[in-house]
Amino acid sequence: MEQIVTSTSQKYSNIVFPRIQKNLNKGSKDELKQYKSLCKRSGGMLRTVGLIQYLAFVMAKSKDKKGKHYEMLLNDLTDEWKELSGNNAITNANDFLDNVRAMMLSDYMQCTRRVLMLLQWHKRVADILIKSEDN
Repeated sequence: MEQIVTSTSQKYSNIVFPRIQKNLNKGSKDELKQYKSLCKRSGGMLRTVGLIQYLAFVMAKSKDKKGKHYEMLLNDLTDEWKELSGNNAITNANDFLDNVRAMMLSDYMQCTRRVLMLLQWHKRVADILIKSEDN
């Protein structure tokens, strides 16, 4: 039997795609439009402020009643990180943030790179799957 080899990029896209597809059934048209916009700008935000501040910001915004799109992305990233890291102790976004805060610098830098790659796939897939008036 032939073993199929997947690249790192394929692995990340395979993790992100079903979550965004599932979000299509969860959110309203307006929430999905906001989610798509958030996905498009999240990579730049993370590069500017760093992973911990980015996650804390998204978490704070997700608690607002108008922040459903932040909550959707935060839950997606939490689930994706849990799958990537194999850390079953992470059950929610607070656990994810606590886990990141406790990391050594080298692990933190690697986590940041991985989350950036996840966000890159969120941007790509959301742009394709979530229709807006301008596309």
